[in-house]
Parts: sequence; structure tokens; C-alpha cells
Amino acid sequence: MDEALAEQQREAYKVPGVDDETDVNPIKKRKAAEAENVSQHTPTFATAHSPTSLQDNAKKQKADKPKERVNTAVYISSLPEDVDQDELHDVFSRYGVIAEGIDDNLPRVKMYYNEKGDFNGDALIGSSPDPDYTSHPADD
Repeated sequence: MDEALAEQQREAYKVPGVDDETDVNPIKKRKAAEAENVSQHTPTFATAHSPTSLQDNAKKQKADKPKERVNTAVYISSLPEDVDQDELHDVFSRYGVIAEGIDDNLPRVKMYYNEKGDFNGDALIGSSPDPDYTSHPADD
């Protein structure tokens, strides 16, 4: 390519305020480092002028962490064909509090059926996470 044509192309595509001679990689590295520093949480310590900054810091750290979901459902298989929801509720409520649906306040006991509509022996019991409730089969 002709040097004069290359210079003409540079002038045609020149953007005001942008220095074409500056290396782009150091700028990218600096921006990445700045973004990393912003995302990292640096602790602030309470002083006599700000006694609540530790509490604020703890709240910010809690807000940064996503809340861990706890699976409280129990999947049961190989149940007899004649079992019903009430029987499942009665048996499994001895071991924990069975959750209720948000809309209908019915116990969260889901029984699975095949294409013919027959119970296939599988069920899902949704329990409420209650760490204070510690019933065991031996208690009954």
C-alpha cells in the first residue's frame, strides 16, 4: 500500500480527541484493574466519629453475598399405589413441618402420575426449614 494513501486513510478516519499513537493495552489493563478494585470490598473501620461504620460494612458484605437457597423438599419413590396425600402428610409431619402453598395454604405434597393418570409411586414433600424442630421416629 502506498504511504500517501495510508496517511489519507488515517486522516479520513481520525477522531477528534483520540491519540492514535497511544498504546491501547495499558489503558485496558488500567481499566480492568480499576474495575477489580471497585468490585473488591475493602473494610472500613469504626472511628470515634463513625461508630456505625462496622455495622454498615457488615450490611454491605451481606448484600454482596447472594442468599444461599436451602433445599427443603424430600423426594420419595417406591410408594404403594394406594397411598394418598393425607396419609403422606400424616406420616411425614412427624419428622418436620410440612410447608403450605402460598396461594391455597394446602400442604405441599405432590404426587406424580403416569400418562394414564395412575399414581406411579413417587411424591415430593415440601418441608419448612425449622432448625428448632428435631423430631425423630424414636420420639413417637
